[in-house]
Amino acid sequence: MVPNLWHLEVGPTLLVAERQHRIDTTRRQKAQALPLDLPITVDAETSTRAMRDTATLAADQGLSLYDAAYLELSGRCELPLATFDANFRRAASAIGVVLL
Repeated sequence: MVPNLWHLEVGPTLLVAERQHRIDTTRRQKAQALPLDLPITVDAETSTRAMRDTATLAADQGLSLYDAAYLELSGRCELPLATFDANFRRAASAIGVVLL
C-alpha cells in the first residue's frame, strides 16, 4: 500500500540517477517498468487527506508533506513502515506506527 504520490517520487529519483550518470537511459526505463509488476495498492484517500490530516501530521512531527503522507497511510491502515530516516522513525514511534 502506497500513497498516490508514490509513482511521482519513484520517477524523479530515477531521472536524477540518470542525470548524475549513475544509470543510463535504458536502465532507467527498465527500472521505471518494475513497479508496474509489483503487487502495490495505491491509496485512493491520499489526496483527500493531504490538506487536513496529512498537513497537520507534517506540522506536528516536523516532516515533509510527502513523508507525512506515508506516515498517515501507515497509521490509518495499521501497516508497518519501513524507513532508515531517523526523523521519520521518531515521528512514526511518536504516533504508534510499527517500524520494520
